[in-house]
Amino acid sequence: ADSDCNTAAGEECFEGLCYGDPPLGVYAAALSSPVTREDLIATELPILMLPRNGDLGPLALEAPITFSGRVEASCGTMQMNCSTMSIGGQVRITRPSRIPGGPALRLVAISKSDVPRGTDSFSIHLPPMHPGDPPYTITIDPEGGGDMPPTHGSKDPAQIVPPKRFVLDETSAFEHQTYTLGTNPVTISGALKDGLGATLTKYRVAALGRWDANAAPTEVSSVHYSTDGTYSIAISEGVVGAVELVARPYDSLVVAPELRVGAVDVYTQTKNIYQPTGLGTRVDVSIPIEALSGDGGVKPVSGARVVITGSIESGFPNDVRAVMIAETTTGDDGHARLSLLDGDALLSTYQLRVVPPGSSSAGIIFNEPFALPVGKVRLPQRVAIRGKLVDTAGEPLADVSVTARRSLRFLWSLDGTDQPFLDEIPAATAITPETGDFVIWLDPAVGTTWGHYDLFFETPDHSAAPNWLISDLEIPRIPGQMTIDLEDVTIPDAAYLHGSVVDPNGGPVDGSELRIFRLSDNESVCREAANAPLECSDDARVMGHGESDDAGIVRLTLPRP
Repeated sequence: ADSDCNTAAGEECFEGLCYGDPPLGVYAAALSSPVTREDLIATELPILMLPRNGDLGPLALEAPITFSGRVEASCGTMQMNCSTMSIGGQVRITRPSRIPGGPALRLVAISKSDVPRGTDSFSIHLPPMHPGDPPYTITIDPEGGGDMPPTHGSKDPAQIVPPKRFVLDETSAFEHQTYTLGTNPVTISGALKDGLGATLTKYRVAALGRWDANAAPTEVSSVHYSTDGTYSIAISEGVVGAVELVARPYDSLVVAPELRVGAVDVYTQTKNIYQPTGLGTRVDVSIPIEALSGDGGVKPVSGARVVITGSIESGFPNDVRAVMIAETTTGDDGHARLSLLDGDALLSTYQLRVVPPGSSSAGIIFNEPFALPVGKVRLPQRVAIRGKLVDTAGEPLADVSVTARRSLRFLWSLDGTDQPFLDEIPAATAITPETGDFVIWLDPAVGTTWGHYDLFFETPDHSAAPNWLISDLEIPRIPGQMTIDLEDVTIPDAAYLHGSVVDPNGGPVDGSELRIFRLSDNESVCREAANAPLECSDDARVMGHGESDDAGIVRLTLPRP
């Protein structure tokens, strides 16, 4: 009854529980759309007020808009025999979240091939646009273009036309449009030769570039699978700045480096690619990867990802960089079996990276020098972070999922070229037993960059405790100490909330998930991290979630520190 609740803080009784007295902060929400309701679309609520009585009221899912059209290849300049049929491809739709720091929208539609004119080759539902929303960015990648050439004998669209990128805003037409790839393309062609002038064959050639000066490079050209030592690729419209040509061997039996030519002007009509000399010959190696085990013995590490990279420059006038990349996963015996080139110039540049499984107590190796002949590689030990999870009464919490992921501070403290490596390291996880204890194994550093992690605690559905988060936990810098004991982690009391998920007509919606985000009020990481992006903001955090029942009622908890 209400008399059992903290009415002074706004709590009210609902279904036998005291709802309300929500935590302070700025919140937003996202509603998922049930798969059975095609008339609805996932909906973001950039601002969500948390009433003192815990009643969120009706939360309305929106009706979708339709983005549809057909994808064609330009004929004429591309010598397509002016086919009027559609081409296959992937239509990728992205947009920043309407929630500050929230996850970006990423959707994919597939364009069907050989659809006659007058009929759409793709169609997909999108959230409607609101005033002030950022535009949708559309990228159309023609079908094909994989690591290997097609086996059906004819050219895939990716070999004929380049990708296309454009934006759609609230003034754009979204339905029944024709999008033509390869209109007025700029082409770059040339020869592929080794250091002695002999022809190189079986290379996949494409160009990396940017449509946005602040974005990461991506393929912005058609793809050429060279069988005669020549290539010709078409560059997409709207590319910003120069491109990098990448020629990669696709014959699995050949051990050879990628050939990269950077800073190529898109209006360069001819660019020959010459392989540097001094690469040496193939050498097959087997690298034993081992680490200390829990019983103090040294044992092989299976399932570890092993990558060896090296590069040499050909110098002026060719300015070609040969990049050798060999990658594998260790077997049950802990051996990584790779094929390399043994040229002296290349050997001196080899670096080793090793990423063991996330559950392993063995740690990473990051860009350490690697030399032949091969010796055993001993992985360092990860730091054991130990703790005990309890509620506000000090009682242990069981069946809680504990996950540690790199924090934004950790990511943005690394150089931009090294940041992807950090996301290749699997997240460390554990499940608390009846005692509430947990142990997770974390890499204390990547190179000279010290580790910071976000710890997520996800309680089971039946638990009265809410989910909880410890942000930006720094690994204590204690030389030689391999176990760090945290103080007991106390999950705060739960604030109970409820609401009703409805459609645009006010009818109840069953099976919609409500996620409530807490928006960050701490932008210090943007100022302090050495390599934070120009458009920087801290992540919004999911602090509670629940699913609506057949009456549309959704119930969830938020932590109340």
